[in-house]
Amino acid sequence: MQMALWSKKGKVITVTCTFVVALAVTLISGAPARAQATHQPGTPGVLNPNVQPLTKHSGSDAKPLRLWGTFFDANSFPGTAGCQSVACEEFEQIFAEQVVCPVEKGDSCTFQITIESQNRTAANDFLPGEDGLYQFNVDGAAPSPGPVDTLGGCNCYSWSLHQPNSGAFIGTSYGVTATVTNTTNRQKHSVEVGIGCAETQGDTSGCYAGTGSANLQVAVYTRNWLLF
Repeated sequence: MQMALWSKKGKVITVTCTFVVALAVTLISGAPARAQATHQPGTPGVLNPNVQPLTKHSGSDAKPLRLWGTFFDANSFPGTAGCQSVACEEFEQIFAEQVVCPVEKGDSCTFQITIESQNRTAANDFLPGEDGLYQFNVDGAAPSPGPVDTLGGCNCYSWSLHQPNSGAFIGTSYGVTATVTNTTNRQKHSVEVGIGCAETQGDTSGCYAGTGSANLQVAVYTRNWLLF
């Protein structure tokens, strides 16, 4: 392809663009394509090790954490919790799982726990202003480092503060981190998640909270590279 450029004296200067086009095609065809993430289907409730585990670097000299496997569960049954007194709190368990830490006695794993659900909360007197909560327990205690609010043993996270009493579901999600240490080889650890409410308006009407469909995922990380 040629392009004609006119000078002030009316002379034609031709510029050959063939080389430029060829060079551009060469550069484009030689650029590496972005790798696409692959997901191997698994059975719900069963840990499925990844073929190529992902690595999470830490700020210490210890080996970085590597993703050993993921646990997934879905709950389509509604859960509700409610109470009827001033400053009351109430929770209803929506997930109760047993997740393996695949290392030997004395070694540790890191669980990344993620909940996604459709929730609603309000006061029993149909006035706005109550709080909706998630509650997390790992081996019966608050996940550490969390973060969760441990005040009064709540081990909870507020997904809604002073929610208007519309009765409508809202989509919510939250993730916490828990470090677990095995007391036996390949120990199963309990992971429990609940839905709840807190009465914050100072009246006796109490509160309620409910959930619709919900998903739970637990990603298991370890520093034991012999597992891969």
